[in-house]
Amino acid sequence: MNQSNSYDNLLKNLRELDALTAFYQKVKDEPVAAQAGSYHSPYILLKSSLIFLVTYWEEYLKSLVDESFTFMLSHSSNIELFPEHVRRMSAELLPQKSDIKNKELWHHEKWKTDVWRLVDEWPDFLNQNKNQRIKNFQSSRANNINMLFFQTIGLKKLSVSWQWQGMSNKQAIICLNTLLDLRGDYVHRNRSYRLLCEKDMEYFPIFIKVLANISANQVRDYIYRQLGHYPWLYNDIFSKSLNFDSFRCTER
Repeated sequence: MNQSNSYDNLLKNLRELDALTAFYQKVKDEPVAAQAGSYHSPYILLKSSLIFLVTYWEEYLKSLVDESFTFMLSHSSNIELFPEHVRRMSAELLPQKSDIKNKELWHHEKWKTDVWRLVDEWPDFLNQNKNQRIKNFQSSRANNINMLFFQTIGLKKLSVSWQWQGMSNKQAIICLNTLLDLRGDYVHRNRSYRLLCEKDMEYFPIFIKVLANISANQVRDYIYRQLGHYPWLYNDIFSKSLNFDSFRCTER
């Protein structure tokens, strides 16, 4: 058994982020560097690091739910190993897959024959539901993340697990919202409600790493409860050195 592939890939991406931060450290004090906001300012590297970090986080979540679903499906002998609400949402795809164009007629009569497709094709319908949820996933805030995992594999309220000594669940969500607010401001307006600084890009990558670490463990335990099999190794939590920082985590 290996570590989660999704988590491995996130760690690789974060190492690339380290390289970008190191480049910023190298050029920030050179004479050519201008004030923050200039086209020639190394501050651009800080903003890029922030944007990349949120992108890595979002891609990790989509990859984790895909990896989890794939493991569950490959170890499921029947559809009942997936929670009922996931089965219902997958069955709702039936009208879309029918060869009949008149949906009113489908609901009146055609469903009686189409419903039998679920007997043999239930893995395909579950997979289509998963793909649709991942495709429509936007804005990696707690509620959206919870909905993604709930609608795809049935795990409820993943974000509740985001807490450790020095960081309450409420504080963790504040930190995540701060990161997403900063990213949104710089992407859409190229300025934000507060200035980005070096310590932000020291703090937030560690924060995301801890969230990803805890999330992988929570999904791992959920899959074991459903199937009796662990999908990947447990990640040791290294969060003791990361406390809530009210200077970093400042929502609007």
